[in-house]
This record gives sequence, C-alpha cells and structure tokens, in this order.
Amino acid sequence: MHTRLEDQFHSFGNPNGPLVICVHGIMGKVEDFRPFIDAWGKDYQLKIPDLIPGNALKVGYSVADDEEGEVLKYQLAPAMIIEYLKTFHAGKKVFLVGISFGGKICFEVAQKIPHLISGLCVTDVGLGPLCEKSSLFQLAFGSIPKLNLKQDWASLRKEIEGMIPDRMLRILIYNHIEYFEGQPEEGHWKAGSNNFYKLLRNNELENQWVNHEALVAPCKILKATINSAIDDADFEKMKSKSNLYLDVIQGANHFLHVHMPQVFLDKTLEMLTTYHQKKES
Repeated sequence: MHTRLEDQFHSFGNPNGPLVICVHGIMGKVEDFRPFIDAWGKDYQLKIPDLIPGNALKVGYSVADDEEGEVLKYQLAPAMIIEYLKTFHAGKKVFLVGISFGGKICFEVAQKIPHLISGLCVTDVGLGPLCEKSSLFQLAFGSIPKLNLKQDWASLRKEIEGMIPDRMLRILIYNHIEYFEGQPEEGHWKAGSNNFYKLLRNNELENQWVNHEALVAPCKILKATINSAIDDADFEKMKSKSNLYLDVIQGANHFLHVHMPQVFLDKTLEMLTTYHQKKES
C-alpha cells in the first residue's frame, strides 16, 4: 500500500513554532526522536519522516529500478523531504536534525535548498565516504562478516558479545540474523543484508564533498570517539569549512542519541536557539 507524502511525516511539538525536520538513520524509526520531543517541541514545530514505512530490515536496503538497478532506498529520502517542504511548507526556513545516515540525508537537503536552511545538527557522519578507514566501518564490514553462522542462536550470540563490546551495535547485528523453522543450528543474514555493503558503498550520498560549497548553513557535527563513522582524514578536511562546528564527544559511541541522549538534546537545542528563529514572522 502506497503511503501518502503527508502521512509519512509525523507531527510533534508547537504547531506555531519554527519548522524542524528530524531524520532518523538506517534501520531507524520515528520513535528514535521521542526522548527529545518535549524539550525541542516546546518552542519548535517538529516534523519527523518515516523514511521506510513498514519493516526497514526487510525493505529498506534496495529498490529495483529498470534503468539504474538496485539503489539504497535511503538515498531517495532527500528528494522526498524537499518535495514535502515545497508542498506543505513552501518558502519557510527549516532546521535539520539527523541521526547517523540521517545526517547524510540532511547534508543533501541542505545542499539542494541552501536558501531555506537555517542550520543543522547531526550525529557522527561527515561529508566524506562511509568510510573505509573509520572504526565503525572496519568493525561492521571487517569483523562481522567473519561470524560463524553455523551454530545455534545461544552460541552465536555469545560469539557476537565477545566480538562487539558496544550494546547498541550488537543489537544492530542481532536484527540482521534469522533462523529458519526446523534449522536451529544455522543462522542466516536477513534478506537485503548480503548486498548491503555494495549498496552502501555505491549510494549517491556517500561522498558529499563534490557539492560542499552549497552547504553554507551553520552545522554542528557531533563526533563519537568509540566506533565513529567519521575517519580522521575526513575530520581534518571538514575543519577547513568555516560553517562546520565539529564537536568531539569524549566516550560517546556512534549511537550517540542513545548512549548520550542528554548531550544530543542539549547540543541540538543550543543550535536551534542560536540559529533558528524563535517565532515565525
């Protein structure tokens, strides 16, 4: 069933306040922003798109296109968000908040409609590729593929726990594995997972330096120090852009919105109150 554009955006907060679009990451959901709604929504109108309605684990990775072949569905999100703004909030200034890959989506929106973006706050992604030399990428596509799936779930879970100390990353991996009925001794990667590396590496949002001059709004980037998705070279390169404010959060992991929610709340609110208008003119 096709979801109407308007229905794909969930509304929270002050309906008369300045507009804020909050974008979840890969396999994320609208509820990822629920801990922040009360604080941000007091003064601001929050619109949170459900980028992949339904089960993101099964349908979020790729979509077949007769001309282009498979693409990462999430790379279609910027055009969807821009169309929503054009249709329902034409001419309004908007602030963008992004979690993980949702930050890459925010960068793309800000590059496409720079005159309408008052600011951004995103967690642990940069403008560069996702990101062969980052610790998160090396773990996700280096260690994890070596898992021995030919064992029961209790044994496999114990192996994953020994390999990955971060709880949120473990849960991410758990959600990719399934066992078929009658086959308790062998796990399988869920549909879409096997091709995820290829799709992630080939998506249009991977390298956003090609259009970096269009990203002119003030942007706060919260960088984790544990399993970060921003490699050192990209971090150093981003320092050259005067509108990027790079904030290294010591002890934080890539899932900063869960690991340090108060930091995410406060840093975003600081950007909102500094760069986004308090009242609609």
